[in-house]
Amino acid sequence: YNKLYIIKSMTKFYSSAGIRVGAIISNSQNIKNIQKREPLWKISQFDSAYIQSSLRDKQFNQHSTVINNKNRDRVIELLEKSRYIEKVYPSFANFVLVRLKDIDAQKFQQKLIPYKIMIRDCSNFDFLDSSFVRIAIKDDLAIDRLREALCESFI
Repeated sequence: YNKLYIIKSMTKFYSSAGIRVGAIISNSQNIKNIQKREPLWKISQFDSAYIQSSLRDKQFNQHSTVINNKNRDRVIELLEKSRYIEKVYPSFANFVLVRLKDIDAQKFQQKLIPYKIMIRDCSNFDFLDSSFVRIAIKDDLAIDRLREALCESFI
């Protein structure tokens, strides 16, 4: 496939927002063309050491996947019970896309701020509008705050 590029962000999986590391998979000619335009120093020594260490830790990968799946299921269950959620779209990522009902993304965000919950307003994404938000899958404490916010703020 001459026009196929698979881009994988390792930043998302390892929840390391300050470290921008990823991979591109494509045919050999496409990779050669990309390499012609690469900067001399693609990543810092710190980034390189971090990602090498992370990739060697197979238990972390397995453990993270199990925990993310469990937490994602909890978040989806919470969201599906909320009267302000029209649809939760299936996801295998560490976030879920949600279509809101009877409230727009900005108002929904405002109700979550007192609980220190930030969501991604998806109104500027292609083919989405202000009824769509993206909610990150976090740890147990964050999920408990989301439960509290959905129960208290929206009743």
